[in-house]
Amino acid sequence: MRKTVNKKYSELTKKTKPIFPLLLLNDVDCDFKLAIITKSEGVESGAVIKDDMGRWVTTTINHDDFSFIKLASYQVTGTVYDHKSKKKITVEDMLEKYLPKRNFCQLFSLNNKIIIQNDDDISIFSLKTVPECQRLMNCLSTHFNKNNIMNCLLVKDTSTIQRKQLYKLLIEKGFKKPFLYKHYTQ
Repeated sequence: MRKTVNKKYSELTKKTKPIFPLLLLNDVDCDFKLAIITKSEGVESGAVIKDDMGRWVTTTINHDDFSFIKLASYQVTGTVYDHKSKKKITVEDMLEKYLPKRNFCQLFSLNNKIIIQNDDDISIFSLKTVPECQRLMNCLSTHFNKNNIMNCLLVKDTSTIQRKQLYKLLIEKGFKKPFLYKHYTQ
């Protein structure tokens, strides 16, 4: 059993970084850790990790019977709500499914939404807040630059004129005005 746990722990810690890591969960800033804990006695009760300020801090479990064996930082993949399939998907899945391999497309941000326009096909994805949407656009920009993806034009939500033109286009495509004007979701 110990060999299997260590193997899985190694796989998870060596996993590549997600394009859009989850930093907010229920409006709370999060820093995820992956740990192996044990119930045996005589093992050191805490693990030493580096905090946000660079200080070394000892972490402990609030239960006397358990202790850490290993502890490492872990990045959880963030999700977006796909309005076509009516479910949450990862950003990697969104790019694989909706971003064309050869054709040119446009990727817009509008309030808390990401819009992918591929010719006349429009797909909309929602995030919780406007800052999360802006962070996703920045993450996508970095990802596209690193991987030399040049067939996508990223358009950030910056001007009123651009926003009005986008509203007009989306309303013509059948999207409802109140849905488009929302700045956050529950």
